[in-house]
Amino acid sequence: MTLKDITNNATVNWDKNVAASDNGYKYCMAGIIALVESGTAVIDNCHNTAVIHNFAYNNNGYLVSGGKPSATGGIVGSTGLAEVFDGTIKIFGCTSSGQLTTYRGLVGGIAGYVKNATIEECKFTANIPWKKSNWINPYYAGIAAAADNSTIKSCVVKGSMEGASAGSNVFHGAGVAGYITSTTIEDCSSFCNIAGTLLTSKAEHLGGVVGRADAQSVIKNTKFGGTVGGVEISANNYDRYIQGVSSDTNTPSEATVENCSYWDGK
Repeated sequence: MTLKDITNNATVNWDKNVAASDNGYKYCMAGIIALVESGTAVIDNCHNTAVIHNFAYNNNGYLVSGGKPSATGGIVGSTGLAEVFDGTIKIFGCTSSGQLTTYRGLVGGIAGYVKNATIEECKFTANIPWKKSNWINPYYAGIAAAADNSTIKSCVVKGSMEGASAGSNVFHGAGVAGYITSTTIEDCSSFCNIAGTLLTSKAEHLGGVVGRADAQSVIKNTKFGGTVGGVEISANNYDRYIQGVSSDTNTPSEATVENCSYWDGK
């Protein structure tokens, strides 16, 4: 499947009654394609300028075995979330400038969740806000909220992202990717305000580039600036905020970091 040269200017809205949770379904939303479940997909030179609003009340967490969380992205919602996904996806030359608002789950400026993906030369220039005490963004970032076995390369982010914890969900927020496993981020640039609010005792992982990463992940040749958790990033402190540190255990993320630097956004 190839989607090429498509622009979405229409608001995408799911405003379900939030009186009760509906955890049996995953609600995926995006400006271009909500869900890729199998096969080979190419999303080339596609653009979203509209607001994406996913108000599905789904409490399932991404790291919960068998969970079916919501996933929202400016371009792609999700690839095979909570199922075996043996396909591939390439997202190339895409941009999103529409605000993303969600009630629960994963939200990324370009993609909510990706696996076996290459995201290259993409740009997000908008905000991911946290507006109400019960709007929860456990995973949020300028490019991908969560990525597994993927590469994010030569992407640019400018905006602000904010989230909060809820129930059993630890939240992860960052300029490029919220949570990554076996993933490489390279040659990216991010100038963002990254903020988080603890509504429970659960931890936060906030980072300028990545919120949380495993030891098989790599962050290289990437520059960033802005603020992280209210701290202004500078040439003197950027190295402490490349990837997140757990707020309750003081445990840092584990990605290998190579040749990263401060960026003033200009």
